[in-house]
Amino acid sequence: MTTDNIPVAEFVEESIELLQQMEEAALELDVRPGDRALVDQLFRGMHTIKGGAAVVMRPDLADYAHRLESLLDQVRDGRVSAGKTLISTLLEAIDCIGLFISGIQGGLAVDQTRVDTSVQNVSALAGSAAQLPLESHETGESAPSALMPIASRKSQAYLVTLKFNPQMPEHGGDPLLLLKELAELGDCVIVAHP
Repeated sequence: MTTDNIPVAEFVEESIELLQQMEEAALELDVRPGDRALVDQLFRGMHTIKGGAAVVMRPDLADYAHRLESLLDQVRDGRVSAGKTLISTLLEAIDCIGLFISGIQGGLAVDQTRVDTSVQNVSALAGSAAQLPLESHETGESAPSALMPIASRKSQAYLVTLKFNPQMPEHGGDPLLLLKELAELGDCVIVAHP
């Protein structure tokens, strides 16, 4: 697969700017813990990094950013308080994302021990919602999932039909990330059509 059309330099530049803004917002949140606008700014920044990571074919960073985005969503909903523990966890996470970005720039591996510690801290704050293991992108293995039959569900069901351009991966797209996002909305039954 060619990476000529993947906007890595733009992603790195935007991420560096976002990380600086997010660090400032996290420090300000320490002073004004009830400021919803700061939490929203952190959430949007994390969401942007997550999406950009998917575009530049870095599912490890996209997964990591998604965990942080989920934690920030819990802060927005009032399920996690914006206290000192959250601030230190966010600042450590912002540093870890900086390590990912430096790795992308220099082609180096990220300090996985530091990332794993950060994931544990995020999981501790977020509770069971963030405790699934990070997917191993080396082997493609992930936590097993059981599908519930559609007939036994007590909620609405939706039929979502997706047709991807066969050249999508060549242009930096990853259809699996979209499917993962859909799966987070509820149970999914995926059927591939010829």
